[in-house]
Amino acid sequence: QGPSGPAGPIGSTGPVGPPGLVYRGAWASDANYASGDVVTFNSAVFVAIAANISLAPDKNTAAWSLLVPPGATGATGPAGATGPAGATGPQGPTGLTGPAGPAGPTGAMGPSGPTGAAGPPGPPGPRIPGLCFNGLCVLDVNVNSTYANQAPLAPGATFKAEFDYSGSASTGPVQYYVGISPEAISATSSGVVEGCFQFGPGGAPQTGHASVSFTAPSAPGIYYLYLDGPGSDAACQQKPSGTPQGGPYSYIGAIAVLSQAPVPAVRRSASAAR
Repeated sequence: QGPSGPAGPIGSTGPVGPPGLVYRGAWASDANYASGDVVTFNSAVFVAIAANISLAPDKNTAAWSLLVPPGATGATGPAGATGPAGATGPQGPTGLTGPAGPAGPTGAMGPSGPTGAAGPPGPPGPRIPGLCFNGLCVLDVNVNSTYANQAPLAPGATFKAEFDYSGSASTGPVQYYVGISPEAISATSSGVVEGCFQFGPGGAPQTGHASVSFTAPSAPGIYYLYLDGPGSDAACQQKPSGTPQGGPYSYIGAIAVLSQAPVPAVRRSASAAR
């Protein structure tokens, strides 16, 4: 074979090739893209094959072509260091009120409170009724300071009977007697007369307050206080004996002689009794 000949002349310039790829970064919905523009979208790379705007690369195959698919998910990296605590956020709104819980057990009773102040006095009580006998009327009989016309007593106890009276004495002082009589009055029974009071003289009505003392019988039982008179002994030395003139019609009060001393009762004040 013979030697190579000399180089031939330079040929003419060929036609212009298609435009190259232009990287435009992450796809933006408001950007204008020309054919050949390259963008990243959802971890993949797309190339525009037609001019477009606002056409998402993964849904518009007429405007975009997948150039590089998304890479496989890599292995989980090591946990990073714990970051600093963030600032306290604002307080949230108050939640709804929860349902009421069950009732707890009853607690122990507390100590008694102090005694309250005494109330105002009550209205006056009714007057204790009495009787009228042989020209004398008695009212508000008070036996043994009970402000009642009856009282329990121990055998042989001393006591008083007090009462208001009204009557008249025409010529001189007159006497009336208060005695203790057995419950049963008969022709043969004898009352034990111990009290005498007098008033007068003068024809005008006389009023006053009498207080007579007694000794209770020693035998337990029910005994009545009776009114007897009138008499004309100005010194109250002549006491009537025998059965009271008026019998049960002259009774002004009663006592109950008990076999043992009675329990003292709460007494009303004199102002409340009248």
